[in-house]
Amino acid sequence: GTSWVLDRTTQWTPSSWKTDGSQVTESSNTVTMNIQTRSTNHAVTSDIGKALSDDTWVMRSKVIFATLTNGGGSTVYLELGVGSKNADTAFANGGLTLDFIGLQMRTVNQDHGWGLVAYDSSGSLNNPESPEMDTDQTTGTYYVEIKRTSNTAMSIGLYSDSGYSTLVMPVETKAVGTGVTGLRYLRVGNAGMVSESSTGNVIAGTVSDIKIQDGVTEWVE
Repeated sequence: GTSWVLDRTTQWTPSSWKTDGSQVTESSNTVTMNIQTRSTNHAVTSDIGKALSDDTWVMRSKVIFATLTNGGGSTVYLELGVGSKNADTAFANGGLTLDFIGLQMRTVNQDHGWGLVAYDSSGSLNNPESPEMDTDQTTGTYYVEIKRTSNTAMSIGLYSDSGYSTLVMPVETKAVGTGVTGLRYLRVGNAGMVSESSTGNVIAGTVSDIKIQDGVTEWVE
């Protein structure tokens, strides 16, 4: 199972996973995604073992986008972050049933973007994300740092190096509702609406080197 240490100098890393669907899978703590639909749930989660602080935490991961295809009119989504429910609970466009803080990517013919999302269980999907990232997503490698910086704020930094020292674009910030609580499941998955069908959009790649530190606003080596 997972282990959890509360001091500032160690971090949690995933060890046990739950999977729903076939387009997002995990092996040896590397998540592989080949997201092509929002008509069914596809996600993996790892239980941190306790809810993260409602005030401050930091999550880091290496994200490789191998394929980004804008193929049609039915949007597909990537959701990367920490949520209040495991993989069995889907993101539903008609009304979310989980809390979540993280990075959202959306790809669709001639209209795509990525940015910050902070969902509570009474909300719906942001489309477009709010705020959107300053630079369009492209294939390649990113080092993603997601932070809850206070009870009412979050940020995301995208870096080009594993030392998290060279930003791809300025750090983006977002207000977070105080109702976003109970975040204990690392999550990589899609978002859905059962009435939609696949029309050729693809988000494919890997998420690895995932680490979380609780109770801090800056990563502690």
